[in-house]
Amino acid sequence: MEKRSARARGVVRPASIAFALSVSLAACTTPSLPAAPVIAPSPATAPAPPRDDPYGGTFGSLTGLPVSIDQADRRVIVVPFAAGFRARGLDAADFVVVEAAPDGVRTIGLYQTNVPRWVGPVGPLRPLAGKVATTADAIIAAAGGEKFSSTLMALGQRDASIDAEPHAYRGRSSRRMVRPAALWAAEPHAGRSGSLLAFAHEDDAFATAGQRQASSLHAETEGRVFEWRFSVAEGAWRSQPGSPCPPSQSVIVQQVPFKDLRVDRNGTIELAAQVLGRGEATVVSGGLGIAATWSRPTYQSITNFIDPSGTPLRFHPGRTCVVLVPTETVVGVS
Repeated sequence: MEKRSARARGVVRPASIAFALSVSLAACTTPSLPAAPVIAPSPATAPAPPRDDPYGGTFGSLTGLPVSIDQADRRVIVVPFAAGFRARGLDAADFVVVEAAPDGVRTIGLYQTNVPRWVGPVGPLRPLAGKVATTADAIIAAAGGEKFSSTLMALGQRDASIDAEPHAYRGRSSRRMVRPAALWAAEPHAGRSGSLLAFAHEDDAFATAGQRQASSLHAETEGRVFEWRFSVAEGAWRSQPGSPCPPSQSVIVQQVPFKDLRVDRNGTIELAAQVLGRGEATVVSGGLGIAATWSRPTYQSITNFIDPSGTPLRFHPGRTCVVLVPTETVVGVS
């Protein structure tokens, strides 16, 4: 069993230290936490354009799989899911981001090629939702959290919250559902979006150094244990009970700092993942695993995942699930 533990810890307490890209985690006692939703990217600073298929098609920017030209040209829809509810439509997402914060687990689904009729329940807007797909000219759905709309505007994203586009939503306030087709109808195409990851095609290798055969991935953080196992028959990593992610061709456990975020006028604080800078990551893709590093210098760049030789990883095409965890998380691959 190969174990990794970060050298630094990852929650920023403004009262004790100044804000910085590299911070240390203050020790804290974590209250009872909600469970993860039940389910029924050498550094470069610019996103890679989708690659043309020599047979006339294109590859999806979120999956690296062959898609139609219409699908490749669609704007990416980003949906934050409400915590504590069964996540409807998450298993159709092309790309998933899980924020495994010390105070709870929050999940975001990205859609471009698959079109579920309804997705949700939709959660409130948080800055992370606008930061995960800045290279894709995204449409951001949300139910609540309007104070962060200015963040989307600054990042060039489209605010498609319930206040901005109420026609696309249905349901009670705590269980709002969004219809992706209604969001695409107003502005379906943005031109070709940049990829969020570098995907392997033809004879591309996953890594040039440090990779190994892998069948199990686990992460221990803040009293939780997440685990994924590789299904050879499906060619996918399946989460075990209590762990996030729908079946995925790649799972990335990315260790990041967290900082306090005031989310409403009442002064409610959530711990928010900080996705700029660099750090450690453990990656499984196909049947391979690797201890890697990550780097993202600006919000206009993708996240690069780099092998020990300094070469960017090239991911197995298909769904990717990125799990953002505190930097002191212990991660193992076997």
